Amino acid sequence: FSCSSLPHFPMTSIKFTVKWGKETIDLELPATATVGDLRGALQQRTNVPPAMQKLMFKGQMKDDTKTLAACGLKEGSKMMMMGSSVQDVVTVNTAADQANVYVPQHKQRAAVWAEPIWRGHTYAAIFADAFVEGSSLASGHMAESMRVLHTLLTRISAIQFSQKMVQLEATPATSSVPPPTLTHSLPGSWNIHQEQKAKGGGVATPSGPDGTQDERTQHRLLSTFEEQHYQILANGQRLLKACLDITHVAAQAQAPEDIKSVIQEWVQRVRNLSEGAIMLAPGGWWGMAQAGVVLHIIQRTGADQYAFVTCNSGNGIEYHPSSAADSPTTPPKIKYKTCLRIEDIPGGRMQDISFWTVMFSLWMKPNDPQKLSEYNRVEVLYDVLLPWLAEAPASDPTRLRLLTQAFADTRDDPYAEWRTPCRSGSSSTRSLLEGLRYMYRHLGL
Repeated sequence: FSCSSLPHFPMTSIKFTVKWGKETIDLELPATATVGDLRGALQQRTNVPPAMQKLMFKGQMKDDTKTLAACGLKEGSKMMMMGSSVQDVVTVNTAADQANVYVPQHKQRAAVWAEPIWRGHTYAAIFADAFVEGSSLASGHMAESMRVLHTLLTRISAIQFSQKMVQLEATPATSSVPPPTLTHSLPGSWNIHQEQKAKGGGVATPSGPDGTQDERTQHRLLSTFEEQHYQILANGQRLLKACLDITHVAAQAQAPEDIKSVIQEWVQRVRNLSEGAIMLAPGGWWGMAQAGVVLHIIQRTGADQYAFVTCNSGNGIEYHPSSAADSPTTPPKIKYKTCLRIEDIPGGRMQDISFWTVMFSLWMKPNDPQKLSEYNRVEVLYDVLLPWLAEAPASDPTRLRLLTQAFADTRDDPYAEWRTPCRSGSSSTRSLLEGLRYMYRHLGL
């Protein structure tokens, strides 16, 4: 008698759990159910529309026609979902309707902040970094800074959209000149334009030398921007939003299975990165003895090659090259290469799940003092993780490469500059700014 002689009965249903915020949802679906069926079941349980659901399970939940079994979902599997329910969306819209006031998207985001933006850590880091050391403003979280800067980029794009609407309305119907192309259809931009038009007939723009209106110079700092520059801003905005999303998800993960799902989803993003493209990664450390925030930039430079940039303006800056006279035209002053690039990284190392588990665990749980570890330190990043990435170049895996040599190989990186580090504990904003500066220079701005 052999167990192999027993008839095999295929599994008729799959029982699994979905983590949504603080809720845990138990589901049971047929084994032949598709991702679309799962979205429908989740809508019935959570009232989150399928279009607003973001399912996280090994990066396999993107095709609604794919079966759950083909996605790797098994009995007892656990996954995560992000998304706002209809009630949450209606609550925001109803409050705006009752006040009879249009609420722009950036103001909706700002409504969740406990204080006005000018009293927050991000504002202090940008305008008062040299004066807030030792105060409550000399701190902050990267997610907060990302929200603020993403809102600013959204408003800049909205300005450009409004300028295009002015050009469209100024183009006569019989004109042989083709109207401008709208490339930034951002939610809320049309409402802003319509509101300004109702008050005074459109967006105020200064006159040019011939008395005509120059729609490019609504803001003097944007007067030199052309269409391609706004497109670059929009591309960077999307990269920042993706980084903000993973930061929120990772910060909410507490149970080991939730953390595992976050890391698996992230590694899948790294694997799916197309050649030549870049992505932003949150980083830093939050331990019992010290804390710091950095931003990482990942670029896929080949089929099995990556580049990794660490952007830091605060704690740990001593690991970066310094100079007292970076240019003959500038006065003596200690500056640092705030952005350090490692090239020729094998795909196997950049996609290693153990590497990213350690990298994320350094900063994922800063809110609970009982869970802080003395091993979450700057040394783990600069003395362990980065040297491991650099030590075996993809072009010659047998050669041992030190981290200092990897940095020396990219000392002429055209996008990295000598910069003044932050003066207080505001690296949550300053490191992010350094990373965005590097990213936009790389994108061509």
